[in-house]
Amino acid sequence: MQQLLLSKNISKNIKALGYHSSSSEESEEIPLIRSNIPVSTEISDDEEEEEEEEREEEYKEEDSKEDHDPDVAVIQKQLERLQQLDQDPTSRPHSSHSSEKSSSNARSSPSLEYEDPPLPGTVRPVISSISYKDDSSDSEDLEATFDFSDIYRHPDLDTFNLIINTSLGCLCCELCHIALTTTQTIKHMRQQHPKLSAYPTLPFLCALSNIYCYDSFAEFLDHNLNAFGGLSIYIGVECPACDYKCRSKESMRVHHRTDHPEHPATTNWSSCHLQQLTHSSHKQFFKVILPQSTSNPQINIAKMFITQARQQVKTVYAKLEAETSDARLITPMFLIPRSEG
Repeated sequence: MQQLLLSKNISKNIKALGYHSSSSEESEEIPLIRSNIPVSTEISDDEEEEEEEEREEEYKEEDSKEDHDPDVAVIQKQLERLQQLDQDPTSRPHSSHSSEKSSSNARSSPSLEYEDPPLPGTVRPVISSISYKDDSSDSEDLEATFDFSDIYRHPDLDTFNLIINTSLGCLCCELCHIALTTTQTIKHMRQQHPKLSAYPTLPFLCALSNIYCYDSFAEFLDHNLNAFGGLSIYIGVECPACDYKCRSKESMRVHHRTDHPEHPATTNWSSCHLQQLTHSSHKQFFKVILPQSTSNPQINIAKMFITQARQQVKTVYAKLEAETSDARLITPMFLIPRSEG
């Protein structure tokens, strides 16, 4: 009996030992399996290639989206055109709309094709109305109309109130009555007439480029010059001792006192007709002979001085009136002088 019990205990112990050995083996194998987990998660070469292909497809899709963007497409087209122009300047693309515009311009303005003559386009004489108005005189009795044979018009310059003077070889502004060269014309129009020169037309610029004008103007000292059309005509006086001419009596007095002190003072200055290329004060006046006019006014130097005196009296009276109106605002008690003592 004791032996049977011992054998049973031994078998139990063996089973117990075997069970524990298997569990220990399993416990030893588990960490081995766990240690193999990161090895199984490593990316293979095939997977890397697939990921690269997917990335390339994504990049292609993004590029295709950018190509469909209108701004990017326009910029790319412009770059392509610039590259074509750099390679071959004659390969500039012309649209049908621009060709239609150029053809219509060529039809509407046949005078743009100029030949050798210095006066392009249709030329015809013009009757220019010249005013004798002085800064200090009335213009009612000092106006006349003359026919100038040296004035011609160009169809493309009429809209800008510009005429051509063949004697001076320049342009004249009909609004300002001054002489202009081709280089001065654009600047004058922008500064003095911005509304007219806001949108200069192509025929206007072509007409300017084909007009032969002098770069500068000479000084006119000859006493036998005919009046130039397009310039203002003034009534003035001339100095008997030199070639100085001016428009006012006061200016002549100053000139006589400073430049000719040796001569006795006089007011017997002969009247004359003067012209000036521009309205600048430092520009020289020159004496001219008027052409035959349709209305010949009776111009008198005495009448001119009387009107100047009247104008001066008006200005002085206005100043006095302004001073008296200011004095009325002061309290009368402040105007009474104090008596001493």
